[in-house]
Amino acid sequence: MSEDSICHDLDVATPHCESRDMIENLGDNPSEEALAKVAAVRAKECMNEMFGTDLRIVDREKLESIAVFTKDELQVGHYLGKGSFSDVFEVTATVVAEKDVTLAMKCLRPQLRSNAEQFLIGVEDLVHETAMLASLEHPNIIKLHGRAGASVSSCSDRSIPASFSLSDGYFILLDKLKDTLDDRVKLWEKSNLSNKSLPNITQVRTSMTLADALSYLHSKNICFRDLKPANVGFDSTGVLKLFDFGFAVEMDKPNAADGEEGLLYDKCGTPRYMAPEVGLEQGYALPSDVYSFGILLWEICALAKPFGKVKSATEFHKTVFTKGARPKITKSWPPVLKELMASCWSTVVSDRPEMPYVKSTLAAHVEDLTKNPQTQKKSGLLRRLTVS
Repeated sequence: MSEDSICHDLDVATPHCESRDMIENLGDNPSEEALAKVAAVRAKECMNEMFGTDLRIVDREKLESIAVFTKDELQVGHYLGKGSFSDVFEVTATVVAEKDVTLAMKCLRPQLRSNAEQFLIGVEDLVHETAMLASLEHPNIIKLHGRAGASVSSCSDRSIPASFSLSDGYFILLDKLKDTLDDRVKLWEKSNLSNKSLPNITQVRTSMTLADALSYLHSKNICFRDLKPANVGFDSTGVLKLFDFGFAVEMDKPNAADGEEGLLYDKCGTPRYMAPEVGLEQGYALPSDVYSFGILLWEICALAKPFGKVKSATEFHKTVFTKGARPKITKSWPPVLKELMASCWSTVVSDRPEMPYVKSTLAAHVEDLTKNPQTQKKSGLLRRLTVS
C-alpha cells in the first residue's frame, strides 16, 4: 500500500490569475528562467490571496521579518530527501552576526516542469508553508530560517516584489534534521533498548513531545492533516521536530448564524494514518489529527507498521474506513496507553480526547516511569487530569 501523501481538493474553483495565463503560454519546453518568473508571480498571488483572508495565522509582519536569500548566497551540499512537490538539499548560509549555519533548503522538484498544474500546486504548497511556519514558534516544530529573494536591481519586472523576483525559483530554508521517527522506530525494533511487550520511557516521551507540538497547533486552530512517522524528525541534538506543513491549514470558525460547521472536505493525508471521516469525505476538523496520533502512538509502542497486512487501497478503504478495523493492542501494555490510543482512534469523532488531554496523560505516564519503572505493569484506568 502506498505511503505517499495525497490531497484531493473537492469542488474547488481555481480563480483566474496572471500566473495561469503565463504557464499556458510557456509551450512544451519552457526555460528555467521562464518557469522561475511564473513561480515568482504565483508566489506573489498566493501571498495576496492569503493576506486577503480572515485567517489569523497569516501574519504579514512576521513573514516579512524572515531573512531573504538568493541561491548565490548559499553553499548547496548533498541531497537530503523529498516532500510532496519538493526536493531538499543541505546548504550552508550566513545568518545573524555573520555566523555560518547548516540548514535544509526545500525547493521545487525539477520534474514538475513537465506538468503545468503540478508546477503551480508546488509553488502554492511552498508559499503556504512559508506563511504558516513564519507565524509558528514552538521548540518541537521545524523553524523557518529564510526564504528566496533577490535584489531590486536584478528584477526585470518592477511589478513583482523583490522577495519574489527570482532567477532560480522559490525555496525556503529550514532546520536540518538528522533522522525521522520512521528511522527511530526501526532502530528501536532492532536494538535491545526496548522490550517490545512494554513500551519504554523513550517511546512514551517521544509520544508526549509530539502531542505537545500538536496541542500547540490545535490551540491556533490549525489542522496538520498529514501526521505520520516520515513527517516527524529529530535534529542533530535529538530534539523532535514536526515538519512538512504543506497540507496544514487553519480551520474556519463554525458560523452558528449560517448553520455552517466549519469542516474541511479535502481528502488530505496518508491513508495508513488517515481518519475515517477524511477517507470517506464526510467532513472533518481537528479530531482527525487526534485519530492519526492514536495510530502513530500504536506504531511507537508496537514498533511495527499499523495495518501491515492490508495490501491494497481498496482493501484498506473497506476494512478500515468502512468496517472500522483498528490495530491490535497488546494485552501487556500499560492500561493508560491502551485506553488512550483506543480513545484517540474512536469511530465516534466526539468521543476522541483533545490533544492537551493526550499530552497531559502521556506526561503523567512519563513521570510515573521516571519515578518507578514498575508502574507500567500495574493495572488501572486513565487518570482524569484537569487541563488548563
